[in-house]
Amino acid sequence: MHGMILSHALSRPVQLISFAEQVDAVPGYKYGDYLASVQLEVKVISFTELLEPGKRANTITFQALQDTESVSAAIDELNSGLLRASLPLR
Repeated sequence: MHGMILSHALSRPVQLISFAEQVDAVPGYKYGDYLASVQLEVKVISFTELLEPGKRANTITFQALQDTESVSAAIDELNSGLLRASLPLR
């Protein structure tokens, strides 16, 4: 999870990948909480999907790039909200 947070902080695309052949649709609660906080839906893919021939890897990369752009806006909004909430404490 920390790698995902760091990737988003550095505006780098990232995707949650499972090494199991059967992917659990719901990852650990930490991933769900983090992804909800940056307004992303939870998507877990199996590593075998990346090995499939065709454009699947390109599609995954494209979606990760789009997610990175929306996360940047969500993080800016979270930061602004934290700053507004802290004003009475100054």
